[in-house]
Amino acid sequence: MQPWVDPSYAMRFTLSRLSSGDTNEIIANLTKGTELSPALLSQLIERADGVPLFVEELTKTVIESAQASDSAATPALLDEAAIPVTLRDSLMARLDRLNSIKATAQIAATLGREFPFELLKAVTLASETELLSALSQLVDRQILLQRGIPPQASYSFKHALIQEAAYQSLLRSSRRRYHLRAAEALVVQFPDFAERQPELIAGHLNLAGDTERAINYWQTAGERALSRYTNLEAEAHFRKALAAIMSLPSSRQRQQQEASLLIGLGTALTAIRGWAASEAEHIYARARLLCQTTGDTPQLAAALRGLQSYYQVRGPVQAAREIGEQLLEVADRGNDRSIRVEARRALGWCLFCLGEFTASRKQLEAAIGDYDPALSRRNVVAYGSDAGVAGLANLAWLEWCVGNSECAVERSREAIRLAETLAHPLSLTYALCMSAAVHQGLRQPEIAEELATSAVAIATENNLLYWMSWGTILRGWAVAEQGSTDAGINMLNEGIEAYAATGAELFRGYALGLLADACGKAGEPSEGLRHINEAVVSSTAVNVHFFDAELHRIKAALLLQSGCAPKAANEALERAVETARSQGAKMLELRALNDLVQLRRRAGPSV
Repeated sequence: MQPWVDPSYAMRFTLSRLSSGDTNEIIANLTKGTELSPALLSQLIERADGVPLFVEELTKTVIESAQASDSAATPALLDEAAIPVTLRDSLMARLDRLNSIKATAQIAATLGREFPFELLKAVTLASETELLSALSQLVDRQILLQRGIPPQASYSFKHALIQEAAYQSLLRSSRRRYHLRAAEALVVQFPDFAERQPELIAGHLNLAGDTERAINYWQTAGERALSRYTNLEAEAHFRKALAAIMSLPSSRQRQQQEASLLIGLGTALTAIRGWAASEAEHIYARARLLCQTTGDTPQLAAALRGLQSYYQVRGPVQAAREIGEQLLEVADRGNDRSIRVEARRALGWCLFCLGEFTASRKQLEAAIGDYDPALSRRNVVAYGSDAGVAGLANLAWLEWCVGNSECAVERSREAIRLAETLAHPLSLTYALCMSAAVHQGLRQPEIAEELATSAVAIATENNLLYWMSWGTILRGWAVAEQGSTDAGINMLNEGIEAYAATGAELFRGYALGLLADACGKAGEPSEGLRHINEAVVSSTAVNVHFFDAELHRIKAALLLQSGCAPKAANEALERAVETARSQGAKMLELRALNDLVQLRRRAGPSV
């Protein structure tokens, strides 16, 4: 399947083959009223098989064959055997009849489907007069289409298959020579073009056999795409560079460049598919191994940061903690402030997810206190997110858990404002989703829905699958909370399914808890209990404990709703209070205590 049919905004149309009548009409237009014999016409229609390009090319081949063999002959007198069997045969036959201008078509084919006159002039050895004459003939014969007037003109092959046929008719040695000329012409004579599209130079150099230079240009193209946040392009460029580098002999320089390419690929890949993408572990583990071999500290930090994010989102979070501590050691050893900020932010978030709120606060506040926006801009490309935005957003959720609601909201707003100044789509979706989670905790569904909707829109526009799913989950809770319970539950299920498809486990327990709560509101406590039990199992499996107290509290409410004895609900609430108190989660403790007090008032001594 082609990549452009995947997005939700794409529509697929099935194009049927031409009917015999339509085919006959095209042939009549091309032959300009010359009547073909019924047998020849029938054969043309049969061989063309309703493919428009084949209809055109076969008919032109018949006409040109007649003109070349005998000026007195007409297509009506041609032998049916003169019709090429395949489209490629037809195209090759037409090219062979170009005689002296065939070479121009072949050289042009090495430049791509479309090319400027000045570039072709730089690559060919023909004089300008000879070149203009050849191009004019190629346009007359409908091999090429022309736009503009030379030297500002640009040309394109009428069909991609014509270009391919011309290209394939060249000897391999000739192809390499023309590709090398094209690359050098782009670098020397078209520096602005080369700066904008280094991947074109890379392609020419690669086909010319100059692998090392091709890799450098693909890497430049990938880095430029990352800086523009066009992650799909970046991924493609880095993959081409990595495929090419495998053909080079092993050396320290190759290892360093391979590590750099892997880190770039990891940044693009995780932005698109989420940090838990299965390939991310292999990419960052390989990069770490290479960096440990070469002793490259900045690249080692980037590799560790990527690997830490993988385990943070996919689990187990304890593994992420260990790598986060290694990252902090690397930062301290190299005395690199920007890496230290990244390390502390990542470790602080990890500790929050483990339920260690006091230790989490220490690291997050240290990261924010040492954050420098100017230094961080470089890291946005290297790590795929901004430590200031992420740190503020993480601290906002922490502040809500420990009972500082006003501070939580303010930190959320700071994160969004900072992300907006960076104009970095992933950082902005991060800030919006985390802020929506804070307002979910504050039970403010209108605000949560607005934030989550914005996050989903930005994530969809930039193909950020992880944040599309996460925002959908939060939207689902908000919709259910405002009374559209069934619609909200459907949205929650959709988001949870999409979230799991990214390989992520970090917020699965949290999301299932929200779904369970919504099921309770929909009058389906048994379904809610099933989701709660699944949430507890999921959270335990990946060491995520920041939401444990809420899961026990929601379970208690569902137990009561389903008609269970108050004692079971009482036990769940006591466990919720104990868990929240041990974590220092005052907000969650107060909620559980409030539910516990109300239960005991209703149930009396029986609990």
